[in-house]
Amino acid sequence: MPVVRIVAKYVEDGIVDDENKFYLLASLNDEKKIVSGEWVGYFITEGRKHPFIMDPKGTLWYDQTEDVVSEDTNLLYKVVAEGEFFSFNINTEDECTYKIVSVFLLP
Repeated sequence: MPVVRIVAKYVEDGIVDDENKFYLLASLNDEKKIVSGEWVGYFITEGRKHPFIMDPKGTLWYDQTEDVVSEDTNLLYKVVAEGEFFSFNINTEDECTYKIVSVFLLP
């Protein structure tokens, strides 16, 4: 199964934000969906990297030195292709939307 680098940008009110980015390394199946497993990635927000591990359920886990923080995403259920959208919950009330801008096949 191929391993890809997925790059996505935050979208708010239909406008793509070039400052807030999402990066994930993962394998895709024949349907271009992420294979169940643990995958690594990071967000860049306000110029800082925030690394995470995505578990087989699609939950993003962050190690915040003293606290462990998690967020749920629907990325596992989406086709991974340029132009596709996915979202995740910051907390129970807020949802962030990202647009996939690049899917790069790694050698």
